[in-house]
Amino acid sequence: IHMKRKTKGMLAAAAALMCIFVASGCGKSGGGSDAANPASSGSGETAAQNSKSDTGAEEIVEYYLGGPRTDLLTNKGNVYYLGEKGSLKSDDKKVTTPTKYLENIKSLITISTYIDNNLDLYLGGIDVVKGGILKEPKKLGSNIVQVEGSNIGFLALDKDGNLYSFGKKGYSGSNNDEVYAELTKVDGIKDVVKIGSNGVSNDGYLALTKDGTVYAKRFDGPFTKLMENVKDIQGVYITDKDDVVYVWDEFTKDKVTKIAKSLQISWGGSSDYVWFIENNTIAPYNSKGEPIRMDEDVKHLFSYYPKDIKKIYIYEDKTDKKDNKTKNLKMVYENTNGEIVLYAVSNSHSDKGKVEVNTKVTKSLDDAVKVWEFVKDSK
Repeated sequence: IHMKRKTKGMLAAAAALMCIFVASGCGKSGGGSDAANPASSGSGETAAQNSKSDTGAEEIVEYYLGGPRTDLLTNKGNVYYLGEKGSLKSDDKKVTTPTKYLENIKSLITISTYIDNNLDLYLGGIDVVKGGILKEPKKLGSNIVQVEGSNIGFLALDKDGNLYSFGKKGYSGSNNDEVYAELTKVDGIKDVVKIGSNGVSNDGYLALTKDGTVYAKRFDGPFTKLMENVKDIQGVYITDKDDVVYVWDEFTKDKVTKIAKSLQISWGGSSDYVWFIENNTIAPYNSKGEPIRMDEDVKHLFSYYPKDIKKIYIYEDKTDKKDNKTKNLKMVYENTNGEIVLYAVSNSHSDKGKVEVNTKVTKSLDDAVKVWEFVKDSK
């Protein structure tokens, strides 16, 4: 399971309730009976209260960071939140300690839409097709292993390699650009093992099949063959079997551009939040795969990047609020030892920069408060 940053929403009003994550699993498979042990809303227990009844250490396996709310998925299938309230009955108040609001969860798509451990997909929050807010999650389908998109619309993958559409025109991943209030099978493609999209503006999708072929689609057409000899896809990035990384230009549908070999992709849910890792530090490529121009100030910035990065969850390089000539770097990342690192550098585009924070924390619920305090003002 991957930690992921919340992505920027296209629709500001909807995003406040959707808190879109574009998480690593959500989807529908056709039919299936209700699970015997479906995901349920939490009781509002704090982490401390919950730990009394659990055996063994509860540890965070997925962080959803950024903005005034942080969500945490644990190895016990519980989901906790810190900060602002959501749309469910179980997360209807602002909290400052990890508070459980969902149980039996495999992965989150938004703070109220998820796949449970029975591979059942539930829709919560704003119902953008039928209107209104769902106070209790609604089951959409079964046997789902991955979803790409958002509550506006998404493409779902089931365990048998079939794809399903849901949501508004231009976002649902369908062949004919219709509105789908229920999961609807996508014809013309099968044996899919993984899907990707261009983020919250999910009008472009990739699908990797078991024979190593990638298919691509825009909102206005079906999936067509894009590339062969592929090992993996993440978002709009493709890694072939020779470990060369490419980026798909979703605006042309049939164009891929080579970036480099042996890059690790740290995908945060959209092209606005992607970083390439090389030799455990940030590699000098932008989201289009183009080399970054190494001006003097950029060289200084790169010199401050940590050299033990495995995965990036938060990255900000922002102008100082008190001095518009100065920029400050702020990161949360997982290091090569599996620790979470809170990292901040003031005056990060200068040779006079200073590391202000370099703190390692564990993946415990107690330490999650430290992470939330560090990122809660992030955009």
